[in-house]
Amino acid sequence: MLVLGYQILDMIAVGNDQQKDYFYNLTNESHWNLRVLSYPPMSDIPEGYGISVGEHTDYGFLTMVNQDLNPTAIQVKNENNEWIDGPPIDGAFLMNIGDMLSYWTNGEYRSTPHRVIHTNSKKPRISVPFFFEPNYDAVIKGLGKDNGVMYGDHLCSKVFNNFDFDK
Repeated sequence: MLVLGYQILDMIAVGNDQQKDYFYNLTNESHWNLRVLSYPPMSDIPEGYGISVGEHTDYGFLTMVNQDLNPTAIQVKNENNEWIDGPPIDGAFLMNIGDMLSYWTNGEYRSTPHRVIHTNSKKPRISVPFFFEPNYDAVIKGLGKDNGVMYGDHLCSKVFNNFDFDK
């Protein structure tokens, strides 16, 4: 997955008039994360309800999601602020652009707002996201800008604002 992440970032760098290896020093000690998520069948829950993950964006550069072929549960928000399904495609990853890539491109590549709504009463849903993140101490500067944000600070800010640690 790291190799795929590097290949994609190489293409993004070249497409933005940068050297192919532009991202290497920002990711050579990547703070990557792989998760395996299982959403159980919803047999005891009324239709229209289910296990969900609320609207959010991912924190780093890219997220590559390997989904099973069960009915769609992930939705992304399009440019018209409408939720659309992200149907699984056999042999393909669903790709999300993260906050740091959006920051680097000054919003040209938009961080993907998305959510999960699993309501299938018959089958579990399995999702395996790979979060390709910058180095924890990488400073990400927007193209053509002198100032930047340290990824670790952004990560901590998002985590501490998304989760209640006082309970």
